[in-house]
Amino acid sequence: MKNPEKFQDTIDASTWNNVHILLEDSQPIALLEFTETNISDESKERHEVLKRLLDNIDSEDFQFLVKALNTSFDKNMIPQIKSFLSEKPIYTSLGICLRSDLQSKKSGYSEKLYEVISNGIVYGWTSNPIIVRQRRKLFKNTLYFPAYGEFPKNAEEWAICLYVYADVLSKNDHKIEGLEFGTVYSKYFVEERGEDYINIAKSMEKSKKISNLDRRRIEFILGKKNCAGAIVSWN
Repeated sequence: MKNPEKFQDTIDASTWNNVHILLEDSQPIALLEFTETNISDESKERHEVLKRLLDNIDSEDFQFLVKALNTSFDKNMIPQIKSFLSEKPIYTSLGICLRSDLQSKKSGYSEKLYEVISNGIVYGWTSNPIIVRQRRKLFKNTLYFPAYGEFPKNAEEWAICLYVYADVLSKNDHKIEGLEFGTVYSKYFVEERGEDYINIAKSMEKSKKISNLDRRRIEFILGKKNCAGAIVSWN
């Protein structure tokens, strides 16, 4: 929309790049912001790294990924991987903010905003079990890292793993020492979420809102500081 900054005070959020404001009775109640890209955008270093990986599956970097995922790779999947990644927009730097009086309520407004980006690959990082649950509820497919042997099972999941790997390789501020693949340290991540989020994850597992592996992922990540796992969703 034009001039979204005029709604900043009401939504209590900054506005930048692609911004969508949800209105009800002409009043702003929620905001969605994101960056949209695609793999043909050569200005993104991760896309150049991805291209190099797919062009040389015998490289040391590619073989490191195969070993990290504890699986094998069928080179016949490469055309499917390229097709999957090229046919969808890729959404990053996702932010959703509700008006303060609507937060922590089951309003359904977040779900409406997610519909705006439901046609693409939604890529980000999180240590929050609530976000994991929301993604699994709203999208047909969600991969949350580390893989723990649950994936990749097909070309689409390999494409996601390769995209995450290319992003990590292209960033100097993402540290991976001592971590499982798909999890990184970054100064931009929440330092510590505390025991409360682990308890939330355990409760969600009991009520089958997240899986046992999701709970293990959360516990691993929250056992670190400034750590998060990649989360990628698509329909």
